[in-house]
Amino acid sequence: MINSLFTAQSGLSVSQSAIDNISNNIANQNTEGYKKRVASISEMSSLNSVNITRGVKLDGISRITNEYMYNNLISTQSRQSYFTYTSDLLSDVESVFYETDDSGLTSELNRLFQSIENLRSDPTNSIYKNDLITNGSNIVDTISNIYSDLEREQDTTKTTLYQDVEVINSILNQIGSLNEQMGKTTSSNAANDLLDKRDALEQELAQYVDIEVDRNEPYQLKIGGEVAVRYNTNIHEVKVVESYVAQKDVYSTSGLNDSNITDGDVFSISLNQTLSMNITVDGSLTGDETDIKQQIVDAINSNTEFSPYVVASLDNSGNLVITSLQEGDDGAFNLEIENETTGEVYTKSETKSKIGEDKVEIQIFDESLQISSGTIKAQLETINTTNSSNYIQSYKDALDTFVSKLSELTTLESGESLFSGSDVATFAFNEETVINLTTTDLENLSQLQWVEDIDFGNGQISSLSDFISALRVQVSADKENIDFKLESQEVIVESLQNSYNKLVNVDSDEEMINLMMYQSAYEANAKLVTVVDEMLQTILNMR
Repeated sequence: MINSLFTAQSGLSVSQSAIDNISNNIANQNTEGYKKRVASISEMSSLNSVNITRGVKLDGISRITNEYMYNNLISTQSRQSYFTYTSDLLSDVESVFYETDDSGLTSELNRLFQSIENLRSDPTNSIYKNDLITNGSNIVDTISNIYSDLEREQDTTKTTLYQDVEVINSILNQIGSLNEQMGKTTSSNAANDLLDKRDALEQELAQYVDIEVDRNEPYQLKIGGEVAVRYNTNIHEVKVVESYVAQKDVYSTSGLNDSNITDGDVFSISLNQTLSMNITVDGSLTGDETDIKQQIVDAINSNTEFSPYVVASLDNSGNLVITSLQEGDDGAFNLEIENETTGEVYTKSETKSKIGEDKVEIQIFDESLQISSGTIKAQLETINTTNSSNYIQSYKDALDTFVSKLSELTTLESGESLFSGSDVATFAFNEETVINLTTTDLENLSQLQWVEDIDFGNGQISSLSDFISALRVQVSADKENIDFKLESQEVIVESLQNSYNKLVNVDSDEEMINLMMYQSAYEANAKLVTVVDEMLQTILNMR
């Protein structure tokens, strides 16, 4: 009888704990990040061989979760963050290229051609000449402004990258602190609360980078394949590392060997289509195949216009090497070497040369992280100039191609050009050439608007206007493509989130059913205690 009283008492205690847990679930139904708790109950060991049990016991309060589903959820959310950031970036780029019927690059180009047509009809009209100068300058300003806006987007992205890395390091330290607290607590309720907080931090971290988490002891979290947190004692902070590669053009062609060049040949060397000089081959060739290359080196290095931008040298193999004095993409240059006597143009070796590059990566202990998703991936793609997924760089390159081709096409009879520059940085309208435009020059310039087979490279053949239109279409197409991927990813995330929420969120109907169940159990055990008490009182009164 006493054992029955003890059994009933254990049932009362466990039922009370279960009811308290249900109350906690209902109270936290709308708490962000809270996961449903369940009471784990088991049968107590038997008293004797008759196998009469001693009641029930509470093994603890545990969270309802699914690690596999949760890992998939944060992984898909990380990819969604990547597409969201890229979509927002391309929205800004679309606004940069936005045009109306009377404003924008296309309108400026049309006004330029109209002013050429007007001047062609009356070549001595000073008003038409001033109009051409104005419209030519406007073309330069418009393209330069677009290019500057694109660069500003990259600069803003770099600033955001540094800020986001600070947030990442803060999250890593918070996770380490929670791990330390979990190692000290003996309360299952307290541990569950800490686990909820850690899950929320992991989910926040995954918005920035892809993570891998091993939640077994010892806890381990990796970013881009490198350990960032191991339990609470090893917190490896992330850092941003910038490096810049200077452009280097290597001319390894045998055509520059002395045996292929005649005494008195005239070489022209131009830099960015804005600076140029001529070299006459020295007649005192010794038979050394690098003589003419050394002559080019000396000429470039002694030229006060060239020397601030590039330096020339010969490598150990006797190849002509031209290196930018400014590291990174901003130091990019275009050098052209031509033997005007023979008409031969010398090109650099694509395999031995290096392009100017801005390279930014995030590291842990000098190990580069291979980021595959999250906003950090989108930011690194936007900043690294040689990244194949760098949308902004591709638009900048297209503008560089356009101005270079426009400078080439507007070359006049005199050898001068209406426009000059091999890229936007060196792009300029030469006002002084307008004064001396000949009838032939105006005729040739007026025909440019109708030429539809201009080779812009990379298989793109079109007119000047169509090239600009194609660039704007490409920006819109890139935006639509990213938005489509974003919408698809949002559907996946929503589906996983709903499935996960059904598992871990508090269901008030289910909790009420459990509440009635444990309330009935509590009442039954209370009734048993009352019955046993009455029986004991009856026995005692029999005396």
